[in-house]
Amino acid sequence: MATLRDRIAATLDPNADVRRQAELDLKYAEEQPGFPDALANILEVEQDPGVRQSSKSPTSTFLL
Repeated sequence: MATLRDRIAATLDPNADVRRQAELDLKYAEEQPGFPDALANILEVEQDPGVRQSSKSPTSTFLL
């Protein structure tokens, strides 16, 4: 199974089908225990600016 980070990165893929599947996977992941913490961890250590930016939006939803 793909990691959460991989699914976030896939939302930036130029292929619409890959993006769509990644978005569905993330919707499922949102309902799993520990999802907000996992996003926060990605933000803390991620080096790829695109992945960092993509992980900020859902993180703000959970932290507000």
